[in-house]
Amino acid sequence: KFKVNTDVNMPPGSYLQVFCDGSGTITGSEIHTSFSLSSGGEQLGFAYSDDLGLRTIDSVTFPASPSPGNSYARVPNGSSTWVQVTTPTPGASND
Repeated sequence: KFKVNTDVNMPPGSYLQVFCDGSGTITGSEIHTSFSLSSGGEQLGFAYSDDLGLRTIDSVTFPASPSPGNSYARVPNGSSTWVQVTTPTPGASND
């Protein structure tokens, strides 16, 4: 649904915050997608295309959020376990 410029680079151990708010703007490293996420739950994926076609880097299906402001994160950071957290950690580890 939304294409990020190829000049966006994520070095190992870094974090990228993406706002899924429907505004569709990219200013420096602040990325706002042209779509919003449903508080009723949804699937989100990151992919790239190459000579073999579209390839998924990562994806998650998250449940409905009972409270505004909650975040869905991998805890501990980098694990395969996703949980809803009450204190988002933008730009930092989820630990």
